[in-house]
Amino acid sequence: MPGSNCLPLAGPEAKFLRRAAFLKHNLWVTSYKHDEMYPGGEFPNQNPRINEGLATWVRKNRSLEETDIVLWYVFGVTHIPRLEDWPVMPVEHIGFMLMPHGFFNCSPAVDVPPSPNEADKECGAPKLMHNGLVAKL
Repeated sequence: MPGSNCLPLAGPEAKFLRRAAFLKHNLWVTSYKHDEMYPGGEFPNQNPRINEGLATWVRKNRSLEETDIVLWYVFGVTHIPRLEDWPVMPVEHIGFMLMPHGFFNCSPAVDVPPSPNEADKECGAPKLMHNGLVAKL
């Protein structure tokens, strides 16, 4: 789940986007290659080099099936200064959360076998519900 995020406030032909083309999108997925470690290429502060960086790797259109993948999540802040920010800017929180969605059919904690202790036996036999889960009423 993305947190607060933004794309750069620059035109599509901005010079810094030639070196940092990865800033054009917040989410990228590539197949894993051991030499593709830096989203801006190995030397992002130098002039753009051919075949370096996320945008170039994605243009190769390599298959993502039956291979290890890398998810690149790019996040940033565009700070609009306020009077209250001087002389010290307050904290700006940014980030993301990894939350499974559709990974399990149901919560794995629900599929726990019934307890064999004596207290449960006194309450009566467990009742089987329509979805196969055990319930004690």
